[in-house]
Amino acid sequence: MHAANRGEPFTLFFVNNAIYGMTGGQMAPTTLHGQKTTTSPLGRGRMEGAPLRICELLSQMDAPAFLERVAVFDGKSIMRARRAVRKAIENQVQGRGFSLVEILSPCPTAWNMTPVEAAAWVKDSMLPAFPLGNFRDRPNPPEPPRPAPPLEETHRLLQIGGITAGQAAALGADKSVEQALNISGFGGQGVMYLGRVLAEAGMRAGLRSSFLPSYGPEMRGGTAHCSVCLSGREIGSPLATRPTLLVAMNEPSLQRFHSSVLPGGLVLYNGPAEHFQVYGVSTELRTQAIQATEIADGLGSARLANMVILGAIVACGDFLSAPVVEAALDSLARNAAGTERNRRCFHAGLGTVAAAKCV
Repeated sequence: MHAANRGEPFTLFFVNNAIYGMTGGQMAPTTLHGQKTTTSPLGRGRMEGAPLRICELLSQMDAPAFLERVAVFDGKSIMRARRAVRKAIENQVQGRGFSLVEILSPCPTAWNMTPVEAAAWVKDSMLPAFPLGNFRDRPNPPEPPRPAPPLEETHRLLQIGGITAGQAAALGADKSVEQALNISGFGGQGVMYLGRVLAEAGMRAGLRSSFLPSYGPEMRGGTAHCSVCLSGREIGSPLATRPTLLVAMNEPSLQRFHSSVLPGGLVLYNGPAEHFQVYGVSTELRTQAIQATEIADGLGSARLANMVILGAIVACGDFLSAPVVEAALDSLARNAAGTERNRRCFHAGLGTVAAAKCV
């Protein structure tokens, strides 16, 4: 409903068989009056309300570009449905806005009918309740205004301190920045904290940023990872399924995720460079190996290998500056001693990689 009201540029195919056909045949919002289902054995009654007519409902909104209800009970209706599906997909390709095709479809198994009986029931029982037709076909739907607060206001609202209005304007978002990072390692290596620092730094650089941690079963004994997206434009998805930059804090992470990196992307690895060849890392990727754990251990705490890697990210990438990252570190640190340790390891990683070229 909200996507339709915003006019999001995607297509929705709504298969209406008047029940929840794939989960046991329960009553659905489109179940007809008197229709018996597994959860309404006496039939849908007054207490459950009337069937929901989705096309009529969405047609009251201004934003949708294309709304049509079709059916698939004979050859003629199937051909009409085919044309509606094609039109909806064309709208999506051309970015015209939200499209929906509602398809009245038989469900012989859950209805306990033969295929022929089910097709006849669609025509005789469903069509009177859900009349076929086009409810909206607007080639150029109106584009609602999308006001955005000025950058200085954004920083104030997010309580990002230490930046004046002039500095904020100078940090104007670079529309060319489009980074999706997958940060992966064992639990306890600071993967999530590294992701939070990068997301915070992205906001401070005037970029749109998202941080998505993984708390699935892979956290238990396998690779823990998070996604960070930094962009000069709106972020469509916070999940970095095809990252531009992979941070592999350990060997299993390199082995698991290197093939997902986009061609031309960067792989930063906390380990020996020989492993790039061992695991067949593509030559189309830029690679940089750094012994982050050893460097951090030499500075007093192997647990700060993530901060060494943070320095390597800044040195190899061109989307975040060291002062912005340091400001993010300061804002997230719990005490002055922790801030100093983080900065020391960050600069060690920055210095180690700055002179090297990511190849």
